[in-house]
Formats: sequence, structure tokens, C-alpha cells
Amino acid sequence: MAHHARGTDTLGDRVRAVPAAPLLTLKQVYGVMTYYLAYREAIEAYLQEQTAAFEMLKETLRRNNPYMAQRIVEIKHQRQTARR
Repeated sequence: MAHHARGTDTLGDRVRAVPAAPLLTLKQVYGVMTYYLAYREAIEAYLQEQTAAFEMLKETLRRNNPYMAQRIVEIKHQRQTARR
């Protein structure tokens, strides 16, 4: 599960993503769900903080090294296009 607040992403969306990660057992999935439900507010606050920190880092990169920032955008676009 990524370290970012995903807007409309829900716990159900995250659970449905589990088949893409077959290394988890059903017992582990339920354990994660139980933990998440017990500490949801703290987890969501942490994810929001990490997202904000990452956005600040990206902005610093854009400001300090615009060429590198542009290359990252281009490579990301190439990878997304290749997946389709």
C-alpha cells in the first residue's frame, strides 16, 4: 500500500488490489485490514503528511533542477504509455 493519500481511494479499493500482490496470505490481508481499521485516523494523517512532504520535495526539485524534473516527467509518461 503506497504511502500516499489517494483522494477517493478506500479500504475496499486497497483490498481489491491484493490479488496483484500474491505474496500475502489471506490471514495477512485480514491482519492488515484489522490494523488499518483500528488505527485509521493515525494512518491517514501519516499518509497525508508523507504526501505533503513528497510534494514539497518535488517542488524543490522543479525549482533547483528543472531539467531533471522534466526528464522524470518524460520517463514516467513513457512508462505509462508502454503499459497500455
